[in-house]
Amino acid sequence: MLVLPMLDVSSFIPPPRLVAAISAYCAAEQGRANELLGIAVPFESEDGQRVLGEMVAAHWPDLAQLAALVRDIVALEPACLVLRGLGYNQYPETVRDSLVLALTRSIGKPTDHNLDKRVLWPVKPRADVVRRTVDYKTTFSEEAGEAPLHSDSAFAPSPEKYNCLFVVRQAVAGGVSVVLNVPHLVEDLARKAEGRDCLAILRREQFPFRVPDAFFKGKRVITAPVLGEEPFVRFRGDCLAAGFAMREDLRSNERLWAIEHFRAAAENSERRLSYRLQPDEALVLDNHTMLHARTDFADQSRHLIRVRMHAA
Repeated sequence: MLVLPMLDVSSFIPPPRLVAAISAYCAAEQGRANELLGIAVPFESEDGQRVLGEMVAAHWPDLAQLAALVRDIVALEPACLVLRGLGYNQYPETVRDSLVLALTRSIGKPTDHNLDKRVLWPVKPRADVVRRTVDYKTTFSEEAGEAPLHSDSAFAPSPEKYNCLFVVRQAVAGGVSVVLNVPHLVEDLARKAEGRDCLAILRREQFPFRVPDAFFKGKRVITAPVLGEEPFVRFRGDCLAAGFAMREDLRSNERLWAIEHFRAAAENSERRLSYRLQPDEALVLDNHTMLHARTDFADQSRHLIRVRMHAA
């Protein structure tokens, strides 16, 4: 059944006491947050997340049940879920972002994205980032346009289990989300000899992944198989291309052929699922087994919030 599972949570609203507590904490701690490079709301810090957890436990204990349901559904095929009607956009920006964090930290353990310690990562075109350094290269989440199928943190030693994308504002046209269950793709590839050869190479060989500038923490290239056990898949074409440019010793016709064969099979798979996320919806997926993408868009006001989470 080629449809995305959906869960309507429009009746599951944050209690007013929690909203008031979040607002008061953000107002009191905002100055401190501004001192921490890049953090938008005080709850993004480790201390802040602890306080947020205590607030949720006191005022919204049912959130834990929703999070458990989300994990249970994502554990099934096709390993993703759309949450509809969250309603967070009705609140001021700091409250909205804090509620996104409350939800995601109930599902797993959020991770910061780079040296500025952002946990709530804005996925939107940002012209300012290209001016950070002359050689700075933007990543998919910092620019408009198409993003081909990939897994998040493919360049990390331990990619996060879960990925969540919450929609603040969708593009006027385009920007449609696309997901693909890789175990299903592997099943299709294994039906032909050429596909089995590709899978063997992706499992056996080490591949270089260049860490994007936005997420650089000191190690520029990591090496790992594309297919494994935990995660089942790590794949990002631009990071692999940049990785091969830095690790010529790993550039071989065999590896390059396998990457291209896998990419083409993924992009042309009939198992791809597409969905146009709406404001106040969130896509939660298993980042260890799913690839995701977006179609082309030009609207500079498109804005999603991403949170990556390790399994708790």
